Amino acid sequence: MHNRDLVVIGASAGGLEPMRRIFSGLRPTLPASVLVTQHLAPQRPSMLQSILARAGNFPVVDAEDGMPLELGRAYVARPDCHLLVTGNRLALNREPQQNGVRPAIDVLFCSAAARGRAAVGVLLSGTLDDGTFGLHVLKQAGGATIVQDPLDAEFAEMPANAIDNVAIDHVVPASAIAALLHQLTEEALPPLPAVPADVGAPADLPTGAVYICPDCGGPLQELAVAGLQRYRCELGHQYAPQALLASMGMETLRAVWSALRLHHDQLRVYRRLAERTARSGNPSLAERLHRRIAELERHEAALRKLVSAMPPTIRRDPPAGSKQ
Repeated sequence: MHNRDLVVIGASAGGLEPMRRIFSGLRPTLPASVLVTQHLAPQRPSMLQSILARAGNFPVVDAEDGMPLELGRAYVARPDCHLLVTGNRLALNREPQQNGVRPAIDVLFCSAAARGRAAVGVLLSGTLDDGTFGLHVLKQAGGATIVQDPLDAEFAEMPANAIDNVAIDHVVPASAIAALLHQLTEEALPPLPAVPADVGAPADLPTGAVYICPDCGGPLQELAVAGLQRYRCELGHQYAPQALLASMGMETLRAVWSALRLHHDQLRVYRRLAERTARSGNPSLAERLHRRIAELERHEAALRKLVSAMPPTIRRDPPAGSKQ
């Protein structure tokens, strides 16, 4: 008989408090290793390890590349590094971002899928849809899946996207997850079948649609992966649909602000020319300049209106580490 001996947890905005609740309820006797990925600001140190260590009496350390896994211990992803499990060891890398973030939840969950039924995936609060694809792959490999109840989450979009696209085993409030993890990891399972080595990277079926990668500007191929849409460029940047739309929205916003800046500078130049022309006594040129000024003012007003009308969904998650 075998046990589930690997737990992978993914969180984003609003994920700190539910993780505190989980770790306050975990006992060091948990017969599993716990790996945690939370979207973190890449430019600042993370305090997540110390916060979770203080939440209860479960050992928590920062992950190191090549570190062997131990049961009854948690490992926390570092800023700007993907966290993976390979065999019985951790791996850290700075491969291309997925869903516009590094560390990405999908990367961790897909790596855990190689453990098949021995793995448990937990997805907590956040926006957009990082983690949905990873839970799908883990579920297909026989792993157990847990999602924080969207009604219990500060940011419900990430758990809701997973529920909409994956047959989740357990949808529970954060306060119930620790007890559920003890239940799942302590119950004996029948012998585990072998899991294909490439389970974390199922066959990709191109749909023919090509877009522009928001990260590098290269061609971004739309893929159908076991019924779920994914987008990947030649350099390895990958996106789920909602994350791609958010990144495209940010690119649109930057482009509009750039156009607004150029219009504003053009107006300044035209107005100075109009002032000089008025002093030089050239009424026909002055009239043409004022017509152009009026046209640019209308364009600037339209661009400002466009910026104000953009939906809040184009904004990315606030980095979870920023509240630490």
